[in-house]
Amino acid sequence: MSEPFSIGRVIAALDAACHDGDLLPAAADLAARLEAEIEGLFIEDENLLRLWTSPAARHVTLGPPAREVPSVEEIEAELRALAAQAEAALAAAAAQHGVPWSFRVVRGRPRAELHERTKTRDLVVVGRGRSLAGIPLQVGSALQDAVRELPHSTLHLLRQTPLARPIVVLRAGSRLIDRTLAAALRLAGRPTPELDVLLIDDVAGTARLQSEIASRLKSLGARARVRVAASPTLDDLTRALATADGDILVAAADIPLFRDRDDASTILERTGLPVMIVRG
Repeated sequence: MSEPFSIGRVIAALDAACHDGDLLPAAADLAARLEAEIEGLFIEDENLLRLWTSPAARHVTLGPPAREVPSVEEIEAELRALAAQAEAALAAAAAQHGVPWSFRVVRGRPRAELHERTKTRDLVVVGRGRSLAGIPLQVGSALQDAVRELPHSTLHLLRQTPLARPIVVLRAGSRLIDRTLAAALRLAGRPTPELDVLLIDDVAGTARLQSEIASRLKSLGARARVRVAASPTLDDLTRALATADGDILVAAADIPLFRDRDDASTILERTGLPVMIVRG
Protein backbone atom coordinates (compact mmCIF):
# COMPACT_ATOMS: atom_id res chain seq x y z
CA MET A 1 0.00 0.00 0.00
CA SER A 2 1.82 3.06 -1.29
CA GLU A 3 -0.32 5.93 -0.01
CA PRO A 4 -0.44 6.60 3.75
CA PHE A 5 -3.24 8.28 5.63
CA SER A 6 -1.45 11.01 7.53
CA ILE A 7 -3.44 13.51 9.61
CA GLY A 8 -1.98 16.57 11.30
CA ARG A 9 -5.03 17.72 13.25
CA VAL A 10 -8.46 16.42 14.13
CA ILE A 11 -10.78 19.44 14.05
CA ALA A 12 -13.93 19.12 16.18
CA ALA A 13 -16.38 21.48 14.45
CA LEU A 14 -18.91 22.97 16.86
CA ASP A 15 -21.70 25.53 16.75
CA ALA A 16 -24.99 26.33 18.48
CA ALA A 17 -26.69 23.29 16.92
CA CYS A 18 -23.79 20.81 16.88
CA HIS A 19 -22.36 20.65 20.37
CA ASP A 20 -23.31 17.10 21.27
CA GLY A 21 -21.48 15.64 24.26
CA ASP A 22 -20.53 12.49 22.35
CA LEU A 23 -18.50 14.38 19.77
CA LEU A 24 -15.47 15.50 21.79
CA PRO A 25 -14.60 12.17 23.47
CA ALA A 26 -14.92 10.43 20.11
CA ALA A 27 -12.78 13.08 18.39
CA ALA A 28 -10.09 12.79 21.08
CA ASP A 29 -10.08 9.00 20.72
CA LEU A 30 -9.74 9.44 16.97
CA ALA A 31 -6.83 11.87 17.40
CA ALA A 32 -5.05 9.33 19.62
CA ARG A 33 -5.52 6.58 17.03
CA LEU A 34 -4.20 8.81 14.27
CA GLU A 35 -1.38 10.26 16.43
CA ALA A 36 -2.66 13.77 15.74
CA GLU A 37 -3.44 16.83 17.82
CA ILE A 38 -7.02 17.92 18.34
CA GLU A 39 -8.54 21.36 18.00
CA GLY A 40 -12.02 22.47 18.99
CA LEU A 41 -13.42 25.11 16.64
CA PHE A 42 -16.60 26.72 17.95
CA ILE A 43 -18.27 28.90 15.30
CA GLU A 44 -20.76 31.56 16.36
CA ASP A 45 -22.92 31.66 13.25
CA GLU A 46 -23.43 35.33 12.38
CA ASN A 47 -26.50 34.43 10.30
CA LEU A 48 -28.12 32.90 13.38
CA LEU A 49 -27.34 35.97 15.46
CA ARG A 50 -28.71 38.22 12.72
CA LEU A 51 -31.92 36.19 12.79
CA TRP A 52 -32.59 37.14 16.41
CA THR A 53 -32.28 40.85 15.59
CA SER A 54 -34.86 40.63 12.82
CA PRO A 55 -38.36 41.93 13.67
CA ALA A 56 -39.77 38.87 11.93
CA ALA A 57 -38.05 36.65 14.50
CA ARG A 58 -39.58 38.15 17.62
CA HIS A 59 -42.04 35.25 17.91
CA VAL A 60 -41.77 31.65 16.85
CA THR A 61 -44.50 29.02 16.96
CA LEU A 62 -43.34 25.63 18.18
CA GLY A 63 -46.95 24.50 18.55
CA PRO A 64 -49.56 26.18 20.69
CA PRO A 65 -48.98 28.46 22.40
CA ALA A 66 -46.43 30.73 20.71
CA ARG A 67 -43.39 31.60 22.84
CA GLU A 68 -41.18 34.62 22.94
CA VAL A 69 -37.90 34.31 21.04
CA PRO A 70 -34.88 34.76 23.34
CA SER A 71 -33.14 38.12 23.17
CA VAL A 72 -29.81 38.59 21.39
CA GLU A 73 -28.16 38.98 24.80
CA GLU A 74 -29.60 35.64 25.95
CA ILE A 75 -28.44 33.94 22.76
CA GLU A 76 -24.93 35.37 23.08
CA ALA A 77 -24.78 34.31 26.73
CA GLU A 78 -25.81 30.78 25.81
CA LEU A 79 -23.22 30.66 23.02
CA ARG A 80 -20.50 31.67 25.50
CA ALA A 81 -21.71 29.03 27.94
CA LEU A 82 -21.79 26.32 25.24
CA ALA A 83 -18.27 27.23 24.12
CA ALA A 84 -16.97 27.12 27.71
CA GLN A 85 -18.59 23.72 28.29
CA ALA A 86 -17.13 22.40 25.05
CA GLU A 87 -13.64 23.65 25.91
CA ALA A 88 -13.78 21.98 29.33
CA ALA A 89 -15.02 18.73 27.76
CA LEU A 90 -12.28 18.83 25.15
CA ALA A 91 -9.60 19.42 27.79
CA ALA A 92 -10.83 16.41 29.77
CA ALA A 93 -11.08 14.14 26.72
CA ALA A 94 -7.64 15.17 25.42
CA ALA A 95 -6.07 14.53 28.82
CA GLN A 96 -7.69 11.10 29.00
CA HIS A 97 -6.27 10.13 25.61
CA GLY A 98 -2.93 11.91 26.01
CA VAL A 99 -3.21 14.13 22.93
CA PRO A 100 -2.27 17.82 22.57
CA TRP A 101 -5.25 20.11 22.20
CA SER A 102 -6.35 23.67 21.54
CA PHE A 103 -9.66 25.48 21.38
CA ARG A 104 -10.87 28.65 19.73
CA VAL A 105 -14.09 30.54 19.23
CA VAL A 106 -14.74 32.49 16.03
CA ARG A 107 -17.71 34.44 14.73
CA GLY A 108 -18.66 34.24 11.08
CA ARG A 109 -20.30 31.98 8.53
CA PRO A 110 -19.56 28.26 8.99
CA ARG A 111 -18.65 27.62 5.37
CA ALA A 112 -16.19 30.51 5.16
CA GLU A 113 -14.67 29.86 8.60
CA LEU A 114 -14.11 26.16 7.94
CA HIS A 115 -12.53 26.76 4.55
CA GLU A 116 -10.26 29.43 6.00
CA ARG A 117 -9.24 27.63 9.18
CA THR A 118 -8.78 24.01 8.03
CA LYS A 119 -5.92 22.55 6.01
CA THR A 120 -5.45 19.65 3.63
CA ARG A 121 -4.13 17.26 6.29
CA ASP A 122 -6.93 18.04 8.76
CA LEU A 123 -9.74 15.61 9.51
CA VAL A 124 -12.89 17.54 10.40
CA VAL A 125 -15.41 15.89 12.75
CA VAL A 126 -19.01 17.08 13.20
CA GLY A 127 -21.82 15.75 15.39
CA ARG A 128 -25.59 15.86 15.43
CA GLY A 129 -27.81 18.87 16.07
CA ARG A 130 -29.26 19.94 19.41
CA SER A 131 -31.14 23.08 20.48
CA LEU A 132 -30.39 26.66 21.41
CA ALA A 133 -32.15 28.49 24.25
CA GLY A 134 -34.79 25.76 24.27
CA ILE A 135 -35.55 26.10 20.54
CA PRO A 136 -34.83 22.96 18.47
CA LEU A 137 -32.51 23.57 15.53
CA GLN A 138 -32.51 21.49 12.37
CA VAL A 139 -30.25 18.42 12.35
CA GLY A 140 -29.05 19.54 8.92
CA SER A 141 -27.44 22.67 10.32
CA ALA A 142 -25.36 25.17 8.37
CA LEU A 143 -22.26 23.74 10.05
CA GLN A 144 -23.02 20.17 8.96
CA ASP A 145 -23.67 21.33 5.41
CA ALA A 146 -20.39 23.27 5.43
CA VAL A 147 -18.43 20.23 6.68
CA ARG A 148 -19.86 18.07 3.88
CA GLU A 149 -18.59 20.58 1.31
CA LEU A 150 -14.98 20.60 2.54
CA PRO A 151 -12.31 19.31 0.11
CA HIS A 152 -10.61 17.14 2.74
CA SER A 153 -11.54 14.13 4.85
CA THR A 154 -14.46 14.39 7.27
CA LEU A 155 -16.21 12.30 9.92
CA HIS A 156 -19.91 12.58 10.75
CA LEU A 157 -21.12 11.21 14.11
CA LEU A 158 -24.53 10.48 15.60
CA ARG A 159 -23.27 9.02 18.86
CA GLN A 160 -20.07 8.08 20.64
CA THR A 161 -18.64 4.75 19.48
CA PRO A 162 -15.25 3.00 19.77
CA LEU A 163 -14.41 3.74 16.08
CA ALA A 164 -12.26 0.61 16.08
CA ARG A 165 -13.89 -1.80 13.58
CA PRO A 166 -14.08 -0.13 10.17
CA ILE A 167 -16.44 -1.14 7.39
CA VAL A 168 -14.78 0.02 4.17
CA VAL A 169 -16.78 0.97 1.06
CA LEU A 170 -14.86 1.26 -2.22
CA ARG A 171 -15.55 1.20 -5.93
CA ALA A 172 -13.49 -0.35 -8.71
CA GLY A 173 -11.44 2.28 -10.48
CA SER A 174 -11.31 4.64 -7.50
CA ARG A 175 -8.11 6.66 -7.13
CA LEU A 176 -8.69 6.62 -3.35
CA ILE A 177 -8.53 2.86 -2.72
CA ASP A 178 -5.07 2.88 -1.09
CA ARG A 179 -5.77 6.01 0.96
CA THR A 180 -9.14 4.69 2.18
CA LEU A 181 -7.69 1.33 3.20
CA ALA A 182 -4.82 3.11 4.95
CA ALA A 183 -7.30 5.23 6.90
CA ALA A 184 -9.24 2.14 7.95
CA LEU A 185 -6.07 0.35 9.08
CA ARG A 186 -5.02 3.38 11.15
CA LEU A 187 -8.41 3.33 12.88
CA ALA A 188 -8.38 -0.42 13.51
CA GLY A 189 -4.93 -0.05 15.07
CA ARG A 190 -4.68 -3.47 16.71
CA PRO A 191 -1.79 -5.92 16.15
CA THR A 192 -4.11 -7.82 13.78
CA PRO A 193 -6.59 -5.30 12.33
CA GLU A 194 -9.92 -6.59 11.07
CA LEU A 195 -11.69 -4.96 8.13
CA ASP A 196 -15.00 -5.64 6.42
CA VAL A 197 -14.61 -4.35 2.84
CA LEU A 198 -17.52 -3.80 0.46
CA LEU A 199 -16.68 -3.27 -3.23
CA ILE A 200 -19.41 -1.68 -5.30
CA ASP A 201 -19.91 -1.15 -9.07
CA ASP A 202 -20.51 -3.86 -11.65
CA VAL A 203 -17.47 -3.30 -13.88
CA ALA A 204 -14.87 -5.54 -15.47
CA GLY A 205 -12.08 -6.34 -13.07
CA THR A 206 -14.07 -6.07 -9.83
CA ALA A 207 -13.50 -9.75 -8.97
CA ARG A 208 -9.77 -9.37 -9.62
CA LEU A 209 -9.68 -6.25 -7.44
CA GLN A 210 -11.47 -8.18 -4.69
CA SER A 211 -8.66 -10.74 -4.68
CA GLU A 212 -5.95 -8.07 -4.85
CA ILE A 213 -7.34 -6.15 -1.86
CA ALA A 214 -7.66 -9.33 0.22
CA SER A 215 -4.05 -10.29 -0.60
CA ARG A 216 -2.76 -6.77 0.05
CA LEU A 217 -4.42 -6.56 3.46
CA LYS A 218 -3.22 -10.05 4.39
CA SER A 219 0.36 -9.03 3.57
CA LEU A 220 -0.06 -6.11 6.00
CA GLY A 221 -1.13 -8.45 8.78
CA ALA A 222 -4.83 -7.59 8.59
CA ARG A 223 -7.77 -9.94 8.52
CA ALA A 224 -10.34 -8.90 5.94
CA ARG A 225 -13.62 -10.01 4.46
CA VAL A 226 -13.95 -8.52 0.96
CA ARG A 227 -17.36 -8.68 -0.68
CA VAL A 228 -18.72 -7.41 -4.00
CA ALA A 229 -22.07 -5.65 -4.36
CA ALA A 230 -22.84 -4.87 -7.99
CA SER A 231 -23.95 -1.26 -8.56
CA PRO A 232 -26.05 -0.94 -5.40
CA THR A 233 -28.71 1.63 -4.87
CA LEU A 234 -28.88 3.51 -1.57
CA ASP A 235 -31.28 0.84 -0.27
CA ASP A 236 -28.95 -1.97 -1.40
CA LEU A 237 -26.01 -0.36 0.34
CA THR A 238 -27.80 0.16 3.65
CA ARG A 239 -28.94 -3.50 3.58
CA ALA A 240 -25.36 -4.64 2.92
CA LEU A 241 -24.10 -2.47 5.77
CA ALA A 242 -26.63 -4.07 8.11
CA THR A 243 -24.87 -7.42 7.63
CA ALA A 244 -21.37 -6.00 8.03
CA ASP A 245 -19.40 -6.27 11.25
CA GLY A 246 -18.14 -2.87 12.35
CA ASP A 247 -18.78 0.38 14.18
CA ILE A 248 -17.60 3.01 11.66
CA LEU A 249 -18.12 3.35 7.92
CA VAL A 250 -15.01 4.45 6.00
CA ALA A 251 -15.83 5.41 2.42
CA ALA A 252 -13.93 6.86 -0.50
CA ALA A 253 -15.32 10.25 -1.51
CA ASP A 254 -15.55 9.33 -5.20
CA ILE A 255 -18.30 6.77 -4.66
CA PRO A 256 -21.33 8.23 -6.48
CA LEU A 257 -23.63 7.74 -3.49
CA PHE A 258 -21.35 9.88 -1.32
CA ARG A 259 -21.21 12.75 -3.77
CA ASP A 260 -24.75 13.64 -2.78
CA ARG A 261 -24.85 15.01 0.76
CA ASP A 262 -28.47 13.89 1.16
CA ASP A 263 -27.49 10.27 0.45
CA ALA A 264 -24.64 10.45 2.95
CA SER A 265 -27.02 11.86 5.56
CA THR A 266 -29.56 9.11 4.85
CA ILE A 267 -26.95 6.38 5.34
CA LEU A 268 -25.89 8.00 8.61
CA GLU A 269 -29.46 8.11 9.87
CA ARG A 270 -30.42 4.62 8.69
CA THR A 271 -27.41 2.75 10.02
CA GLY A 272 -26.46 4.88 13.03
CA LEU A 273 -22.82 4.34 12.02
CA PRO A 274 -20.35 7.22 12.01
CA VAL A 275 -19.39 7.98 8.40
CA MET A 276 -15.80 8.92 7.50
CA ILE A 277 -15.47 10.32 3.98
CA VAL A 278 -11.86 9.96 2.78
CA ARG A 279 -10.61 12.52 0.28
CA GLY A 280 -7.26 12.97 -1.42
